[in-house]
Amino acid sequence: MTQIPAERLGNEVLRSKIMTAEEAAKLVKDGDTVGVSGFTPSAYPKVVPPAIAKRATEAAKSSRLTSTPAHPSAPSATLR
Repeated sequence: MTQIPAERLGNEVLRSKIMTAEEAAKLVKDGDTVGVSGFTPSAYPKVVPPAIAKRATEAAKSSRLTSTPAHPSAPSATLR
């Protein structure tokens, strides 16, 4: 997947918020509900939902974090 270089963002505040999918997945806490949408496939977040699902799968043995696909083609995680 092609990444947009951080230097292409002119706004320093927005540039400082760029993180990896794994870092974004760590922001999801127990009890959170995560919803994603994209008007077209190019706008759908392609790497964050699988990173959340991976984290949920790894953590399911020791917490209430579970992976629940919302749709067969869109991996997701549900925190209960």
